[in-house]
Amino acid sequence: MNTLHRTTFFNISTMLTARFVSCVVGLAVILGTLIFLGRIKTMELMEINILKREIVEQKALVDQKYVIQGLLVNISRELEKAQSMLLPPEEPLQELQIKFQNSMENFAREQQVTVQRLKWLPPEPGPIVRISISMLCKGTMENIARFIKRVENGHLFYTIDLLKIVPIRNSPLVTAELVVSAYQFKSEQ
Repeated sequence: MNTLHRTTFFNISTMLTARFVSCVVGLAVILGTLIFLGRIKTMELMEINILKREIVEQKALVDQKYVIQGLLVNISRELEKAQSMLLPPEEPLQELQIKFQNSMENFAREQQVTVQRLKWLPPEPGPIVRISISMLCKGTMENIARFIKRVENGHLFYTIDLLKIVPIRNSPLVTAELVVSAYQFKSEQ
């Protein structure tokens, strides 16, 4: 009987060991599956975080696009204002010079300043053409100052590039040598 017990015990033991190993293997498979699924879940979460970051970056780019579009609109408005202060781009240069000269003579007359000499200087070409005139004027210091103010505050953009004032001996009058410039934006043709 001893042998029978041993055989039975051995069979039971073998059976229990096989079931135990089977359970351990089953648990290992389940644990491996859970670890694998956990890694997949972690990878999915990482991908979701990457997608979230990309969405935030794309939203920032879209926001920047709107900011840039707004800036371009403002720049366009400012450019239009600046162009409105320049001589018209469509008019031929000689017509602009005559209008410019007439403006300077009218400004002088309004301020009781006598224009003694006018001389055109060669235009400086480029996208913005500079048209300059050299003037020799005579008047009181106050009238010359008002004339200069009138030139600088006109509706078009004029610059005084040179100003030289010399008093006339034994007289309340002065002479003023000026170089005044106007500008024309050349439109692309």
